[in-house]
Amino acid sequence: MKCRTLRIVSYGEDGSDGTRAVPSYIAAEAETVPIPKIVVPRPPAPPPKQSLWQRLGDLPMRVIYRFAAGAAAVIVLAAGGVTYWVTRDDESPTSAVAAPGSTPTATTAPASPSPSSVSALAPGDATPAPSASPDGATATAPATVEPASAGTGSPAATAEPTATPTDPATPDKRLKPIEAALADPRIPGRPKTKRLGKLPGRPVKVTRWITDRRSRIAVPRLPGKWRTAQPKPFATRQVLPRAKGAGHRALLVSCPVPILVQERLKDTALLAARWSLNHQPKGATIKWVASQPRKVGKRDAWLIAYQVKYKVKGKKRSSMAAVLLTEVPRSKPALVFVSIPDGQKRYWRHINTIVSKVRTVR
Repeated sequence: MKCRTLRIVSYGEDGSDGTRAVPSYIAAEAETVPIPKIVVPRPPAPPPKQSLWQRLGDLPMRVIYRFAAGAAAVIVLAAGGVTYWVTRDDESPTSAVAAPGSTPTATTAPASPSPSSVSALAPGDATPAPSASPDGATATAPATVEPASAGTGSPAATAEPTATPTDPATPDKRLKPIEAALADPRIPGRPKTKRLGKLPGRPVKVTRWITDRRSRIAVPRLPGKWRTAQPKPFATRQVLPRAKGAGHRALLVSCPVPILVQERLKDTALLAARWSLNHQPKGATIKWVASQPRKVGKRDAWLIAYQVKYKVKGKKRSSMAAVLLTEVPRSKPALVFVSIPDGQKRYWRHINTIVSKVRTVR
């Protein structure tokens, strides 16, 4: 940059003009424009945070109503639960009847054997044997049942009664199923092997059969006054009209054996005969008539026939009954149970027909 002196005209106080020298760099600086300052704008401040109650006020009313209804339901359920636990009866039931297809519920065993009490397995059985039901369901826990009233038709699984030990040194001793059955006062010991003779009445001709797929057998379809009925909880069921004063209805049913299966078929048949008392009037006892091995097709079977004695309104009555057990490969034995009261004694001969006409199916 060159520095040179410029001639500046000025006026004196007296009005005269004069000149003075001004450096040229001053004039150059006077022409410079200052750079503007850049200011970055600040972001807007966030809105103030709302409280929980303020945010609830923004919810739709339908959501609030639903929440209130749910809270009321929870309060009602809680109050009901508290009421139940405060007012419930703490005494546990001593018996339960398991329907087929369901698992029997274990209950408290009675302290002493009675006709309506039954027991679990004997000590030494590490794993309880499966309890039977007509549809093939099993249960690992033994159950206690009372005999069903007449005509209920429930093939409830039956465990055996707990025996009251006579030796105080063995307070936990329990009977095995067959021993418990023989200790039952309703059972007159083991039946002797004896063939079934011809029972009173007239024979019947069979031309049709009812197939029991669950048990893999076919049961004779009895003609005349015999009628098929709702099979459940059994697999098949046939009945006669009710007989006056009989105490129960004549019936013919089939299903997979609904009791604990024993090593010997005749022992299982004995337990089945005891189980059948569930379908007789209360207080019924057994008198053996026959016990014999049989064949159903090529399968082994065992038949037990017996007379059931009981009272109805103080009068002595009886029924003729039989259980036929048939071995089934890879499955529980099939059970055929028939019982006819003495008021229909003319039908007792049908029992001979039934046990001789049962067939096997695949």
